[in-house]
Amino acid sequence: MEKQTELFKTSDIKSSAYLLTEGISIVKIIKSDPQKVHFCFPNTPEVKNLLQRYWTNRASANPRLLFDNFDYLKGLIHRDYEI
Repeated sequence: MEKQTELFKTSDIKSSAYLLTEGISIVKIIKSDPQKVHFCFPNTPEVKNLLQRYWTNRASANPRLLFDNFDYLKGLIHRDYEI
């Protein structure tokens, strides 16, 4: 049986902002080079369910909070913030 990865990693800032809006805490960010960033979240069934809703256009979220989280993630990318 294959061991499940502890983290879900994505470079998609919009789906990451959605996960934050839904209450999923970001664990860390990985800056592999100046042009590439991965956002890391717990790899849980809840995260998988939320992502499925997001990618199938069945997600709904508070728009103001979603945009605030998007700006927060942009700040993490462009500054040396620590999680």
